[in-house]
Parts: sequence; structure tokens; C-alpha cells
Amino acid sequence: MKKNIGYMSFIFLLAITLLLPGFVFADMGMIRPDPQVKLYETDQNAIVAWNGQEEMLILSINLRSNQEGSKVLTILPLPSNPLEIKEDSIDTFKKLTDLINQKLPLIAAVSATGSQDAKNNASLVAELTFHEQIGAHDVSIVKINNLDGFNQWELLPQIGIKPEQIDASFKSALQNYMKRGLIYFSFDTIEVGTKDISLNPIRYYFKSDYFYYPIKLTAFSATAENAESINDAIHLFTINTNPIKDSINILKYRYPLWSHNDNISISLQELQNVSSNIASLFSFETNVYVTEFRYSGSLAKTTDDIIIYPKDIWKNNLKVGVRSEDTLALQKILINENLWDSSSNATGYFGSATKQAVIKFQEEYRSYILDPLNLTKGTGFVGPYTRNFLKNFQMQ
Repeated sequence: MKKNIGYMSFIFLLAITLLLPGFVFADMGMIRPDPQVKLYETDQNAIVAWNGQEEMLILSINLRSNQEGSKVLTILPLPSNPLEIKEDSIDTFKKLTDLINQKLPLIAAVSATGSQDAKNNASLVAELTFHEQIGAHDVSIVKINNLDGFNQWELLPQIGIKPEQIDASFKSALQNYMKRGLIYFSFDTIEVGTKDISLNPIRYYFKSDYFYYPIKLTAFSATAENAESINDAIHLFTINTNPIKDSINILKYRYPLWSHNDNISISLQELQNVSSNIASLFSFETNVYVTEFRYSGSLAKTTDDIIIYPKDIWKNNLKVGVRSEDTLALQKILINENLWDSSSNATGYFGSATKQAVIKFQEEYRSYILDPLNLTKGTGFVGPYTRNFLKNFQMQ
């Protein structure tokens, strides 16, 4: 469903999103219209099913507030305009957990303590592509191409908004997504009270050429102000055609507060018994692999989204002057890891900004990339050792 609405409506929606104090939970941003309202998340569950071209993301959170009838706006960045948004059932998580327990009676978690870099000059455009009341969720999908001109919108003062009031850190987080080409955002308004509520999850179905689980917005939130002692704050299931390979413990190094069990093979019929919707993603497969992840610790430390590309994308050495799809994928990883200093978006062109970010990346993971070559500083050249590092946390 596609709608066109006037500038005033867009400005109001975006201003509410960017102006008010941010309160962000693991895989989505969360905003409370009333600063006096305190929100607490007691549990969160997610299923990410990816077949190499399309992804199904099912999200569920348990919330409570210090006030009855509190309105909460959640924000979820998406790689593409969703093909479908539907309400799902909390039973999907229970069925998948039961199936894993049958397959692996004792789950032992592995503890894991053009122009050169051209700017995207697209004009400022906001477009409502979807709006629907889905159960307790009031969901809108908004396409936002560029936030650079947000402060200059002449209609802002007409609705009582001063540009200097815009939350800079939250805006920076949104810009990080847009630099990676994520320009579709789900805005979901829900109502919570003083008792824990467990809403039926929302299922997002969209195209994506990489595995995607968004958690970056958490680092730009005020979560720590209201955070209680949280254990196993996130419970994530991944479902893929190939097992997640982590042969040199990159997961442990990059995401030290996550733990996970081994890949578990299940038949398509077993998956059908869990969810016919998820099974429809893998209709040409006879079996799939499920991995269970848990996160414990401060949500403010979840600074990077989990994104995984197929290993066969890292075939070629990359250097200044190259323009390619694998360069584009590399740039998205560098931006996600906060190593990108340029104001440019990911373009697929390997310029000086990309080289500098690669140097930081190589030095960040020097034990895997530089030490074997007896190098003390990054080179900015993506050769066999850098590519091998990228390959070794992927779908094998």
C-alpha cells in the first residue's frame, strides 16, 4: 500500500522521531513522547530467516512503564521496502525453542566474553510507502533519502520545532544507516502500562543480499538511565540455508557479549511445523540450519549491527580506483563498524576515504590481518589476509 502525503505530515512524523529524547532497545529505536515516562524491557525475542536474497525478520519485546497508557514509538531501519508486514504469533518462538531442545537436549552456549567516494547529493525526499494498524501496532514505513537538509526545512517552526532541539546522536545513528543505503524505516506506535506486556510479534519480509540483524541504534540511546539488571536481554534465532561459519572465533572477538550454540540442521517439514511463513522462504531446500544466540550485558554496548555476506563475495583484492559490488559491501561493513570518517555514502568506488577506513579495520583486527604478515600498521589494501578475515565470519 502506497500513499503520498503533504510536507506538513512528513515533518511532524520526522520531527517526533528526531526531536524527542531517544530510548532505544536492541533491534530497534524506541522513543517516549513524554520524557517523564520510564520504560523497561524485560525480554526480547527475534527470528532472522535469510535465504540469500530475501529475509524474514520476526520481532517481539516485553515492555512495561512507570505510567499507565504510555505511548511508545519504535523505529526499525530496513534494507529495502518491505514486501509484507504481518502480525505473527509468540508461539513461533516457543515451537522453535522446543525443536532446538529436541535436537540438542543440552545446549552448551559458547561464551564470547564516478568521483572518488562521491557524496550522495540526492534531494531531500520523504515518502510514506505503508501504513496499517496491525493488532496493537500502528505501523508506518517511511522512505527517507537524505537528512542533510532537515535543519533547513522552512516548515519546522510552523509546528513549534526549533532545529537546535534535534537530537544529534540519534540523527547521527539514522545517518549511519542511510550511508549504508538503508533508507526505509518502520515507525511502530504501541501503548504500554506498568505491568509487563508481551505483544504479538511483527513479521517483516523484505529483499536483502546480506544477513541483517539491526542493533546499532541501541548505542545512541538513554537505555542506561533506566536499565535494570538484565541477563539474556536478547534471544535471537537465525535460520539459513548454510551454517554460520566462525572458524577463527571472529564472533567472539567482534561481539564479546554474545553467546551461541552450534548450528542445528532441521528438515523443511520440521520448519513447516514451526512456521509455514518462514518455511516458504526455503521451498527449494530439504533442510536449513538454526543457530541460537543470546546477549547478556548493557544494551548500550551493542554498537554494531550483525551483517553477514556470503563468502563468495570476497573473491578479489580491492584497492584505490576499483569500483565493484564487493567494494560496496566492504564500505557498508566499514560504516557499520564506525570506522568511516567521510560524509560520503557507500558508493562502490574505492577512494581515499575507503582506504583510510580499511586501514582502521586492519588495525582493529591486527591479530588476524597484520600480525601474520609482520606488519604494524594497516595498508589500506584489501589482500588475501583481509579477505580471509571477512570470509571467516560468514555463511559457509
